[in-house]
Amino acid sequence: MREQGVKLIVLLALVVVPMEASAIPAKLASSAASATLDSLAQTFFSTLEHGSVEDAMRIVLSAVAARKPDEFTNAVAQTQNALRIYGKIVDYELANETKISPSLIKRVYVSRSEQVPLFWSFYFYKGPRGWSVVQFNFQDLLKYDKSATAN
Repeated sequence: MREQGVKLIVLLALVVVPMEASAIPAKLASSAASATLDSLAQTFFSTLEHGSVEDAMRIVLSAVAARKPDEFTNAVAQTQNALRIYGKIVDYELANETKISPSLIKRVYVSRSEQVPLFWSFYFYKGPRGWSVVQFNFQDLLKYDKSATAN
């Protein structure tokens, strides 16, 4: 019997991380942005690795949790289902980063689970209050194609 693929898409502005932008040279600003995005991803995946799906989802879906509790509950349930099917996450790595504009970056991470990798896409937007996740989704290997990590 073949397992059903798992995919989750959320299209709302979610987590904001303040970041000072005044008079920072472009290369340093890029490094600071990278460090901020690295920190968000590390916190998210570390929380998932420790088994707290709801807490991990609050990191990327905090606005949804407050305004659309049913959507948040669905995201948590889908993630729990994927981890139940494929096993807990062991670690993760950045697979691709696409700078769409200075204020919009797409990152694709590969998490290694006990059975197969999962592919997590995050779109980060830098608004007036800092970086936030504006879209988030994941898919399993069964539905993976090259466009998941393509520029």
